[in-house]
Amino acid sequence: MASSKCKNSKRVIQGVIKTTRKAIERKGDLILRKESYEYGTSKVGKDYEGDNGSKLPKERGLKSSKILKDMIVDLGNYVKWEINKLRQFELVSFIHAGLYMILLRMDVPAEYICRVTRSDTLQILTNVNQFEKALKCLVLTWKSKAIICKTINVVEEMCDDDILEDLQGASTRITISSFSSYHTSRRKIPLS
Repeated sequence: MASSKCKNSKRVIQGVIKTTRKAIERKGDLILRKESYEYGTSKVGKDYEGDNGSKLPKERGLKSSKILKDMIVDLGNYVKWEINKLRQFELVSFIHAGLYMILLRMDVPAEYICRVTRSDTLQILTNVNQFEKALKCLVLTWKSKAIICKTINVVEEMCDDDILEDLQGASTRITISSFSSYHTSRRKIPLS
């Protein structure tokens, strides 16, 4: 949804020129959202071909990063690009390939920069004796949930403040007299 908004931002309604087709968004296999705002995504592949296989570098380096950037732009528009709120945003993307998992985190450290941090490639082993390696995946998932909850709180706090300001601003009314006085003195303008 966030990607679709970015791609179709310059689309115009038919009139003088023909309407262009709506561009299809970049899609993740899983979207983490609350209401209409997105906070994370996931890309899933059936097989793990190694770190330098054909699919994994494209997913972790290009596709997921673009999806996360579109989500940050969408959230930035929502909070009216307030810098102190934007600095607190952090979105996540899971990349699964077979029994391997990578977590990407995107934040905004400077005004026009999105930073992507990548975790190590973790493996969920099928052997019960090596459960501690699977536990690392669970801990990483739990930490990403905390990151998403923090970002949601930042966005919702911003919304509550804006709504309160709008309501307070609506209560102050300006009264304008709609009737002019009948007996007004007119000043003559000299013609020279």
